[in-house]
Amino acid sequence: MSALITDKKLLKRLNDIMPFGSGRRLYQEVYDKILIAGVDFTPDKKDEMQENYELFRKILAIHTEFREKAPFRDLFGEYLFEYGKLNAWTGQFFTPYTVCDFIVEMTMSIQADEEPPRILDPAAGTGRFMLSTAKYYHKEIGQYNFLFTNVDIDPRVHTYCVLNAILYNIPSINIHGDALATKYYGAFATIPVNGWPIATWHKMDHEKLQEIQGEAIRLAAEAAKEQREARRAPEGMERYTRKLKKRVRDKPVRSKAKPKQRTLGMG
Repeated sequence: MSALITDKKLLKRLNDIMPFGSGRRLYQEVYDKILIAGVDFTPDKKDEMQENYELFRKILAIHTEFREKAPFRDLFGEYLFEYGKLNAWTGQFFTPYTVCDFIVEMTMSIQADEEPPRILDPAAGTGRFMLSTAKYYHKEIGQYNFLFTNVDIDPRVHTYCVLNAILYNIPSINIHGDALATKYYGAFATIPVNGWPIATWHKMDHEKLQEIQGEAIRLAAEAAKEQREARRAPEGMERYTRKLKKRVRDKPVRSKAKPKQRTLGMG
């Protein structure tokens, strides 16, 4: 059964930006001309970066139309699915929307506390669990009071995951790396800006990435230990699920400082 919910004309428009035989893939163009080049964008560079700006404008226009028809859905995952760009040999697939939504609704419980929850997806793909989490928070309180960390080894889906976070204005850390081997190659943080429809993005330095890696390993080890204990005990999984719910905390993320730099989407 197809996982698509989108008008395929939108997917074709996305594919036509960098069609087969062009010598470059869309994710490579996005990574080089938007994510990397866009970090250093300043208004005085607008003329020399016109090609980069035009690429971003095309993708933003398609995504804007897409999200009006299918809010909080994954344009780039559907694009990869439609054009056979998933790696079947490694068992790569994207979790259905209904499953993502169900898991988020069963494990999230928004409560008032000091810190916003930090959520980790060690095999994030294009970020569907992040999008379902954003959908849940938008419905419940109207703002994204969480920090989502996405990790994936595939450079294609990593690139599109960052783009999803940017275009949906979600606070996140997006790591290109192997969560099992704890090897990481690069990362971007996306930071919402008040009054702006998309997030700014920043390439993270190696030192900060190592710090996040250590925290991610610790959280993953704790989760694995709790899962093992839950399986052994009567009604253990029910108690484990209740524990997960209690961990979710709610506090608005407010940044008083203005961003020090502008990114490509801010013009």
